[in-house]
Amino acid sequence: MTIRLLLFALVSGVLFSAGVEWILQKKPFLTIRSKSARESFTVFVKLSDNNFGGASERSELFKLEDALIEAIDESSAGEFDGNEFGGGFAILYMYGSSATKMEKATMPVLTAFHLPVGSYAVKRYGEPGAKEERVELR
Repeated sequence: MTIRLLLFALVSGVLFSAGVEWILQKKPFLTIRSKSARESFTVFVKLSDNNFGGASERSELFKLEDALIEAIDESSAGEFDGNEFGGGFAILYMYGSSATKMEKATMPVLTAFHLPVGSYAVKRYGEPGAKEERVELR
């Protein structure tokens, strides 16, 4: 029993020490995003209401999402990361090495979908906090 208690105390102390060291270094514990995902191209589609939009509207936006995924993949401009609905907007997230390349790859798709007035995109030239540029889509 004493050996188990001693072993437990030793392991706990090592884990505690590693945890304190990690906290003091202020480094992220886990980073999932790939190295090529330094820039972003985020599309904000204005919805018909100030919440989540209607069912048919969301259905059309999922078609837009599929077309954007195809355009991004075919051009090797980056990757589509997902969507978010709420507050009167559908937000479509894309990441890659160049926000400009993602814009060029996706603009024909965005134009073809005749997005509602008030829709726009944001190009971010680096990690969060970097320079951003708003692109009016409609």
